[in-house]
Amino acid sequence: MSSRLIAVTVDCRDAAALAEFWREALGYPRAERWRDSHGLTYVELKAPDRPSLLFQPVPEGRCYEEVIDPAGRQGRRVHMP
Repeated sequence: MSSRLIAVTVDCRDAAALAEFWREALGYPRAERWRDSHGLTYVELKAPDRPSLLFQPVPEGRCYEEVIDPAGRQGRRVHMP
């Protein structure tokens, strides 16, 4: 039994702008937009032979967690002769 990826969701500040960038970059033919009950606009890129890409707005200014671990990074280095 195999699995198939059907959708990817991206948290972002400006869903319309980011979706338009990826639509052009990846050649998706169309974008669908809708608003939820809180007035947030979502954008979904669809193509028949590819996974859907859903861009959803989030209120946070930063959508990732930056991990800074210089001691751990130093310990993971590999030196080749």
